[in-house]
Amino acid sequence: MDRFFWGSTDSKQKYHWTNWSKIAKPTSEGGLNIRSFSDIQAAFHLKSWWAWREGSFFWA
Repeated sequence: MDRFFWGSTDSKQKYHWTNWSKIAKPTSEGGLNIRSFSDIQAAFHLKSWWAWREGSFFWA
């Protein structure tokens, strides 16, 4: 993901002007309002666990 935002390639790295935690902040706090991948992953795992627990999992 950092290569997309900062434009680095395999042969040349570019400087990261800010860190990911600042980018992931809401726009009202100066960020770009991009959700962190760990938060998305945790939400998906919890949603999958809940569906499995209730017996309504998507492949059942």
